[in-house]
Amino acid sequence: MQLYEATKTRSARCHWLLQELKVPFEGIKLQLFKGEHKTPEFLKINPYGRVPVLVDDDLVLSESIAICLYLADKYADKELIPTPGTPRARQI
Repeated sequence: MQLYEATKTRSARCHWLLQELKVPFEGIKLQLFKGEHKTPEFLKINPYGRVPVLVDDDLVLSESIAICLYLADKYADKELIPTPGTPRARQI
């Protein structure tokens, strides 16, 4: 699993969650001021050139909230959020 991330972006919440879940991952830091998010190689992963991006085998996700929800569901045994079901099941 790889997390493409950059400082001072919302990728920090994805990085934190992966650490909290104790999930092994490769953090790939991009330097936005150098334009590393606009390289042809990265644009193949995310055509919008934005971070964060999570790559889990053949699944590619962007947007930090989508990534966090995916991780919480994938690692449901860690009981970070209630088991998926009705929308009310996740209300506190």
